[in-house]
Amino acid sequence: MYWGTTIERSQTDKMLIFIRDGIDLDEPLPSGDSPLHVCAKLGHLNASQILLLYDANIHLRNELGYTAIQLAARYSGKFELLKTFI
Repeated sequence: MYWGTTIERSQTDKMLIFIRDGIDLDEPLPSGDSPLHVCAKLGHLNASQILLLYDANIHLRNELGYTAIQLAARYSGKFELLKTFI
């Protein structure tokens, strides 16, 4: 089981196992984005909510200077997801 794949697939049950084991929620994945950035890009509402519930940094910027809400607006555009970030 790999953390990055778990995030990309929005496997919330597995995410909770990683979180329980103490994974750093703000550490960039190999793509350079944080888990919250990846969830925002892919439109994963439930996974984003879990990350925020466990204190992922909503203000964190990726290598290109974007926050998760900016990526959610640009790539997914899902209203419910955008509301999660405000």
